[in-house]
Amino acid sequence: IESVPSTVLIAGKGNAIKNVSQIDIPDTALNVTGYVGNMTTHLDLKKYLPDNVTFADDAFDGRVNVTVQIEKEEASQITIDAEDVLIRGLPTGLEGELAEESVTVPGRGLAAHIEALSAAEIIGRVDAEEFMTRNGLTQLLPGEYEMSLVLNLPEGVRQEREITVTVAVADRIEEEMQEEMEE
Repeated sequence: IESVPSTVLIAGKGNAIKNVSQIDIPDTALNVTGYVGNMTTHLDLKKYLPDNVTFADDAFDGRVNVTVQIEKEEASQITIDAEDVLIRGLPTGLEGELAEESVTVPGRGLAAHIEALSAAEIIGRVDAEEFMTRNGLTQLLPGEYEMSLVLNLPEGVRQEREITVTVAVADRIEEEMQEEMEE
């Protein structure tokens, strides 16, 4: 969103302006519903000034031109390596890993945000405790389970829908003993 002018000077008594750092415009004043290209409109900022606050420049009538840049969201396939997925909430004595080497998740965002996306920014999370609660389980046994994967994505990019991944859960002590016997 751009405004001309981009800043305005305000005046008022100390108590009236000491906490004013911006003039808040309600979403309803900039309704972009139905627009497919940029929207330009004129706003009268006087309506949005706090009580006992005026414009410092007597020549400024409070009107600004506001342009809202509108861009269509794009779909993207976000791939994350299994090693970048944290598995939280496993009961003591158990360990888990994804059965897949990588997972592809449908994402959505503005083109600029999608293009700037880097694998280093993406962290996946599987919550075994949430899985157990949702399924009424008080314990997990070694085996494979389908659990929800949530991606922590940068601002402007979102995971389009929930996906599940296969988590192989093993007894940590048995795994360590098996590794020792193989050596």
